[in-house]
Amino acid sequence: MRRPLPLTPPAADDDPAGPPVDAVTALAFSPDGSLLASGSGRASRSGEIKLWKVADGALALAPALPHSDTVMSLAFSRRGDLLASGGADRFLKVHAVADGKPVRSYEGHTGHVLGVSWQANGRRL
Repeated sequence: MRRPLPLTPPAADDDPAGPPVDAVTALAFSPDGSLLASGSGRASRSGEIKLWKVADGALALAPALPHSDTVMSLAFSRRGDLLASGGADRFLKVHAVADGKPVRSYEGHTGHVLGVSWQANGRRL
């Protein structure tokens, strides 16, 4: 199994409460439309996921270091309680929407994870 590379610290000008760093590379609305997830990051430095309240644009949640490279794809589960993310770090990860904590991590991809999708019944990615 491939071990993840050590994380390079975020740049000094990265603001966890501010707008996404670099280019936004992924967007996904929650099933009820109340949240918008954005994925971004700095290549080979950090991946970033932010959850925004659609009603007022306020930041709802910013999980700490969800990926070690740019987030390339996002998808909410059918119930909206989980968020799957794929990154340039070759990982597919699942996060709890309530607190942003990691639920599961899948490794073994040989390249960037450019897309994630849940099966209609929500049991598989």
